[in-house]
Amino acid sequence: MADLPSQSPEAPGAPPSSSMPPSSEPHGGAPHPQALQRQARRLAAQPEPAWLNQEVGRRLADKLEWIKLQPESWLDWSAHLGASSAAVQARYPQAQRWVVEPDAALRTRTLQTLAAQSKPG
Repeated sequence: MADLPSQSPEAPGAPPSSSMPPSSEPHGGAPHPQALQRQARRLAAQPEPAWLNQEVGRRLADKLEWIKLQPESWLDWSAHLGASSAAVQARYPQAQRWVVEPDAALRTRTLQTLAAQSKPG
């Protein structure tokens, strides 16, 4: 029986790992922090949240009719990306909304949105 050639860890024809873009491996499987910041800045610059976020928010808001409890407050985590705050506020108009934006770019965007919503007009 013939010996099989040993396999290198890199795929045939792939560039050496030193020329590959940074991966998430050094961070224990978590996304690269710079990549997350870049993505947050890109999303914050968009005129509105991504269509998928809007669709998920709409579908989840449809489920609120089944909840009979009336909360005194609720947490809107990453409000710009969540895209469902209007639906939750309509369902629970008396509840206090707490907005948390874990990223600086999205925080700035959300503060601008909140300021524009509070202007009489």
